[in-house]
Parts: sequence; structure tokens; C-alpha cells
Amino acid sequence: MTNSIMKFSIVFQTVALTYFCIAINILLRSSSAVEIRTESSFRRHNLTDRFTTDRLLQIHDGIDSTIHCSVLCVENPLCVSFFHSPSAAQCRLHSFVVGNITETKTDNGSIYFVLKRGIGYIGDSCVMDSDCVTGNSECRGEQCWCKAGYSFSPRLWSCDQNCTAGYGKFYSLYSRHFLNGQNRETHLNVTLTQCRDLCTSAVDFTCRTFEFGYKSEKCYLQEVTYLDFPGDWYEDVYYHEFDYYQRDCL
Repeated sequence: MTNSIMKFSIVFQTVALTYFCIAINILLRSSSAVEIRTESSFRRHNLTDRFTTDRLLQIHDGIDSTIHCSVLCVENPLCVSFFHSPSAAQCRLHSFVVGNITETKTDNGSIYFVLKRGIGYIGDSCVMDSDCVTGNSECRGEQCWCKAGYSFSPRLWSCDQNCTAGYGKFYSLYSRHFLNGQNRETHLNVTLTQCRDLCTSAVDFTCRTFEFGYKSEKCYLQEVTYLDFPGDWYEDVYYHEFDYYQRDCL
């Protein structure tokens, strides 16, 4: 799936609102084209009073209306879901779908919607691989994620082997797996957050993946992925502590 990033202005919009869904029709006009966008946003009631900062695109303050928040998400080509907090008049746009409530925090009064284009997308809840619509994605831990070795690219709506535009600050988790013997740097006595930040801020090489041991507090940074060395990919059946993290594309 691709999305145009051409600058449009809204000519008109029509909205239908129900308890579960917001349906929007928007006529947009640029200097060279006219486009009609029709999009529906579906409420996920299990995420009421919740929020997350993961893969946050934008925060818009002063947004009293959930419909206005939905329009802002539809207008952003990277947005597939949003949280709206009426009490705080805040709209939070996300580039993935929050399919796991355990990854969220409390925000009383907040409501969560997923655009139709986000159903089955990265992060969405799933039962089997066929529930996940993005190429090179799979159902892992009851959520749709890119397969090992592939980085999530919100800009291209894809799971890519190489991030030609560069790497971002978010990561996808592969529980209890690691690449043996491919470490570029080793850091001891660090937290998961510190390990992630060390990978993101590495300057001597492009850190594409890292592994973290929760018991030993060991952090291993790597510039390769599972696809580069599939023969060195192991499930952690001995230590039961190491998780593998794959870095998103910009």
C-alpha cells in the first residue's frame, strides 16, 4: 500500500458518527489534483482510558472533537490509529495499531480508534498469519509484526529488509531469540531502555538490532539481522532471558 504525501487543502468533508464508528468523506484539492478520501475509524473499547507513546506520530492539542481527531489521522498518510482525550482536548496519532493492552498506560476518558486502513496492519491483534495484511509480516504473540530480519517502515507501509531512508527510534520485539556471535558492541549492567538508546545513538556503525538479557543486564548491539546470518539464529532455551529487537525504518 502506498500513500501520497502531496499537500492538499480540504474543500469539504462529510461525517457520519455512531457509537462504534466514524465515517468520513473528504474532498481535497492541490495545485495539480483533486482527491476524494473515504475512511472509517472503528473504536476499540478495550483501550478506553488507555494510551501509549509507542510509534507516536504527532500530538495535537486543543482538539475537543473526536471527529476532528479522526480527520487529522485521515489527512496524515502515516496514521492508522489515534487516541482522543476529550477532557485534555488532545489528539494523539500513531503509525501502528495498538493490539496489546498491556503496552499501554492509564489516561482517564481517552478513547481509541483504528482506521479501516489499519485493520490487520502492524501491531494489530491477530490469531493467525493470514490476519496480517502487510507483506513479510506474521502473527507473533497475538499481534501482527514484521518477520525476523525485516524492519517496519511506516513511510512505505511495509516490512523491509533494508531501510534505505535510514533507521528510526522504535523497535519490534522477538522474544527469547538471539543471533550468536554477531555482536558489534557489548554493554554490561544496563537497563532495557539504556540498551535501546545505545543502539539508537550509535555513531561508529548503524545499529540495526540489539539483544538484551533481563537477568544478566547484558546488552549486545549489532549491525546485522537474522536475514544476514540465519544459521546463527537461536531460540533462547538455555538462558531464558535474551530478547531480540529489530529497529524500525524512518
